[in-house]
Amino acid sequence: MIPNRLARLVTFLLGRNSPADRCGPQGEYKARFVPDKIFQVPLRPACEQHDIDYATGKSEIERKTADRKFFWFIIDLFQSHRRYPFSHLYGLPVAWVYYRAVRLGGHAAFWKGKDPNFLP
Repeated sequence: MIPNRLARLVTFLLGRNSPADRCGPQGEYKARFVPDKIFQVPLRPACEQHDIDYATGKSEIERKTADRKFFWFIIDLFQSHRRYPFSHLYGLPVAWVYYRAVRLGGHAAFWKGKDPNFLP
């Protein structure tokens, strides 16, 4: 019950697209807590590219490269989106939070379906 209320609060504060457009782990309740937009800056393009990089990556080095690319893509989105005053200044802290999240929690998503010896 509490996760649903929290998800509604996140939706109200940060905005959401349809469930298929979400950033975060697809098909899991945790995706509700990963915003697609922050300060009206759409993060979906960075998330989509990151998902593609994870799907095509074959090594831990490629995973780290995908995560770094994701970090810089988010910063670029904030730099190019100046709808609100000073919104470009929030890019670095937002990118850092997303980067740390994928570095800490992305291992299973990256290796899913690739390595038969990997058990998440």
